[in-house]
Amino acid sequence: MSIDLPKPIATYIAAENGNDAEALAQCFIDQAVVRDENQTIEGLAAIKLWKVETKRKYQHRIEPRASVQKDGNTITGSGPEQNSGGRTCDLSLAKVR
Repeated sequence: MSIDLPKPIATYIAAENGNDAEALAQCFIDQAVVRDENQTIEGLAAIKLWKVETKRKYQHRIEPRASVQKDGNTITGSGPEQNSGGRTCDLSLAKVR
């Protein structure tokens, strides 16, 4: 099933699934903040390291199942990921100016 995603989110997912760290890094600004697994990761250098560690730990792929707009953010629900115990995740992606 194909989900119509905003271009920045489609770019992020393609970079994530393609294991392209440099393309993925271009999805974030230098002052970006990521919240994942009860951690706050701040800044582009820390985000790059987090992505490498997360990919090594879970060897995951993002498979979008749905996408909705809420309060100026795009929330994309994804399906089960490899090595994640069958868990699903909801990606809440926001573009901040």
